[in-house]
Amino acid sequence: MSNGPRNLVQKIAARHLIGGGDVTPGSFVRIKPRRVMSHDNSAAIINKFTGLFTTGFAPTIADPTQPVICLDHDIQNLTPDNLGKYARIEKF
Repeated sequence: MSNGPRNLVQKIAARHLIGGGDVTPGSFVRIKPRRVMSHDNSAAIINKFTGLFTTGFAPTIADPTQPVICLDHDIQNLTPDNLGKYARIEKF
């Protein structure tokens, strides 16, 4: 880790680094966060997520407690289209 002062993002990333190294502005780091969050837009990208599994890029979700999907944008919308979108997210 850097010996100098770090900002909040650097401190958080440093806690989750894979393979050691330093967290400095502009550097590329690999991290394993405790949670990965998405929202209502998840329905639009479900195919992208499942593609990771079908191509072998990520054979499974290693930690099923890691993904979190928050339905926060259009929850009051009770139209069939929106309810269908939320059903697809729930099934996923």
